[in-house]
Amino acid sequence: MNKIYNSKSSAKRSTKSWLFLAISVLLAISLIGCIAQSAVPAANDAKNDTGKNTTKNTENHTTNSTTNVSSGNFSVGIIADNKTGIEKVQETIALAVADGVYSQNVTYARPGGNEEVNMTIAVEGDVVTAASITGTPSSPISAGFISKVNAALPELVVGKKITALDLPKQIAGSSLTTAAFKQYVADVVETH
Repeated sequence: MNKIYNSKSSAKRSTKSWLFLAISVLLAISLIGCIAQSAVPAANDAKNDTGKNTTKNTENHTTNSTTNVSSGNFSVGIIADNKTGIEKVQETIALAVADGVYSQNVTYARPGGNEEVNMTIAVEGDVVTAASITGTPSSPISAGFISKVNAALPELVVGKKITALDLPKQIAGSSLTTAAFKQYVADVVETH
């Protein structure tokens, strides 16, 4: 009986040893993978850099960089933008407004009648690149307000995300033209 007990104990120790060995090997492989992964960014700092191609667009918060590192027969191309094609398509779909120039005649009420102007906004990557209000106002007072709003628009909207425009209630003292422009931008976002 004593002999049987000892062989079972020996079998348990052997199983524990193999289990410990298997876990140790898995940990070692994981550690090697982590070290290899951390070596890739370190290659960016390597002294034997052969070429860099870096572009940054801080407004859209994207960074694309490519660095070629070579040493003897070893060559690595490192791309910081690790997005897949599907992720890039999803980003494009997620844009609030498709890239383009949008222009429309807009009519809004003013004291003494209606005013019709042409509002144009250009968008690239959800960022406004240009905006204008043009037309032939029906009164000199309207002409002055529209001209002042048009002059102030670029500073207020160009370079900003179309969905994050924070326009004041009045631009250059014109609440009606400002309200019409805000509604026009909302319509562009909704329909495009």
